This record gives sequence, structure tokens and C-alpha cells, in this order.
Amino acid sequence: MRKTSAKFLKPLGKSFLSVIGTAIFFILISQTFGEAKLIILPSRESVSVKLKGNGQALVQEKRYLELTLGINEVNFSWEKARINPDSVKICFLQEPEKVSILREISSLNQPSSLIWEIDSVKEGKELSQLSYLLSGWISYDQYRAKVNEREDKISLEAYFTICNESGEDFKKVDLFSEDKTHWQTDIKNREEKRLPHFKVESIPLRKIYIFDKEKWGDKVALLYQFFNGKGSPLNRDFIPSGKVRIYQEKGGELSFLGEGEIKKTPSNQELRLYVGKVQDIQIKKEMLEFKKINIRRNERGIIQVYDTEEGYEITLKNLKEKQIKVEVREHIPDSWEMLISQPEEYIKEDAHLIKYEIEVPPKGERKIYYQITRKNLLPRQIIKPLIY
Repeated sequence: MRKTSAKFLKPLGKSFLSVIGTAIFFILISQTFGEAKLIILPSRESVSVKLKGNGQALVQEKRYLELTLGINEVNFSWEKARINPDSVKICFLQEPEKVSILREISSLNQPSSLIWEIDSVKEGKELSQLSYLLSGWISYDQYRAKVNEREDKISLEAYFTICNESGEDFKKVDLFSEDKTHWQTDIKNREEKRLPHFKVESIPLRKIYIFDKEKWGDKVALLYQFFNGKGSPLNRDFIPSGKVRIYQEKGGELSFLGEGEIKKTPSNQELRLYVGKVQDIQIKKEMLEFKKINIRRNERGIIQVYDTEEGYEITLKNLKEKQIKVEVREHIPDSWEMLISQPEEYIKEDAHLIKYEIEVPPKGERKIYYQITRKNLLPRQIIKPLIY
């Protein structure tokens, strides 16, 4: 007959913790449920929290368990911590070949509790690792971008905000963001912390001018574009999404340009920051042709479906003293086909979006002309000319 069994309790509820502090109680119980010995052991040796997105984190904590020879019962319980019970696992790291898990027991009466029945062929301390998924984490990045006076370099400073609503306190926790950035910090339940994430100076910058009626209305938008990846000072696995405040150095002072948003950007891709609309690039679009063709009627002569031919001219005026490039994005509804395009080069981004890249000389203008046919339009359909 084996000598004893051991039961270990780790309650997480605040009401229980207020009574026993941070101590963990381990009760040694004989197999015949005779006299029990109460042992107070140290708290966690270490703990890590790895954020996984969707408000979840993988928690891994290491503790030394004082095992007895034979059968031990380890009772892990939580009250207010937002632990996924299906994710709770335990393993042994020091001499795993001498410790084996016989079975895991859960109780309908105690849904926030698990018991492991463990067989140990050694007596003494064994390093264990307890892991589980813990919900209730809110995290986001915020950025501060600073552009030099010539607008050819940008510095990017990132801050990481973490809010703990998990129901559990953590001390000296190794915290990992989704992009594997590491901090060691304390964070209590219902506490919010702002941590430095990264800072990169002198990233090469390009100014991009885009006209997109559906996105930015009747004006040309200015965007700053820079690269994240190999060969750039900014070279990270990915850039997390977040709000960004943009500043520019002018005459030794810092002026606020605006607020935008960075989209999640993987390595070896360009980032674009929307700065605002410009007044010194003007754009006008006119319809030059419109006619119905290929009209199909029913036996009573009523129009059932038809196509159109439409021609448009876009004029770009550059009031600046230097040459610029403008990206003109045209949204074309319905099923359509390009008949004429001047210039010939354009990019079909998707079924309803084309893009022209046009160089406009200083104090000069350039024109775009294209003619399309829109197909299979219905008589009741409202046909809007594609003008602005």
C-alpha cells in the first residue's frame, strides 16, 4: 500500500485570497483519509502571459509541488478568473519520467475546479507548469509619427496599452504581445498600463497623392508612404494596427498635421498614413459621351435590358512649383468593358476599380480620357453618370 496522497489547492477568487493572502495551501491526505498535514508553500516561481488576440491569452505558470511517494491529488480551483476550463493543462519539467498523471477529474458541482490524480515514484519537490487560456485582455497600439521638414524621413514611436479584465492579478509577469514583444511588469485585475513598444528613426518617406472620390470626396488626398521590411530601418515581423498622431518639424518647432490610422502591416510591405486633403492639386471630371446601345425588347416592344457607351475626361491641374505623381482611382459599377483608354496604361485593381498613375508637371496639367460600355442594365435601374 502507498503511504499518502496529496491535495493541492490554488484558489483564485478574491474573497478566498483576502483570507489567506497569496499563499497556496497544500494538504497531505492519507489514502485512508486519516490525519492531514497543512503545508504552506511559496507562490509562483514565474508566470508568462502571451496575448493571442480576441481578448485571450495563454498563461503559463511554474510552481514547485511538494510530492509524496505514491498517489497525489492536485486540486486547481478558480472563482472569478475568466479561465477556459477545457484549456487547463499541467505538466512536469524537472523529472517528468518519475511523475505521471493517472486521470483528470472535473465536477459538475464545482465548474471552476479541476483535480489531477498523480502517481509519483519520488518524494520531494517537482517543478510543474500549469497552462490555461485566460479571457478578459484588451490591448491596442498607439503611434506618434514625426516627419522632417523636407518630408523625406519619418520617425515612428509606438506605445502598447494593456488592460487586464481577467479577474486575476499578476506580479513580475513576462508579458508578450501578439508580435512577440516582451515586457516584465506587474498588472493587477482591472488595471490599465501603457508600455513603450518600439521606436525607429529616419525611415525613408515618400509623399503619395491619391484621388478617390468614394474614400476622400472631391479633393486629392496626401499620404505618407514608407516601408516595413528588409533594408529599411523599420524591419519588424508585422506592424500592429492602431491610431497615429502625425507631427512635422518646421523651423525647430513641432506642428501637428493630423490623426490617422495604421493598418496591420506584415513584413516587406508598404505602410500608408493619411495626412489630409490638398488645395494645390485640382481635379475635374466631365462626361463627354453617353448613349444607350444593344437595346433588347420583349414581344410587346418594351425595353427589357440595354447597354451604354460612356466617355469621360479627367483634368488634373498642378499648382505646385514641382512635378508630382497622382494616383487616380475610378470606381465603375455594374458589368463593364474598357473600349478606349488614354493613357493606355492603367491597373485593374478588381472588378469595379481601375487606377491611373499620372505625372503632372509644375504649374501644368494632364488629362485622362476613357470610354467604357456598361452591360445588361435594366430599365428601372437608375444610371448615374460617373462624374464629380
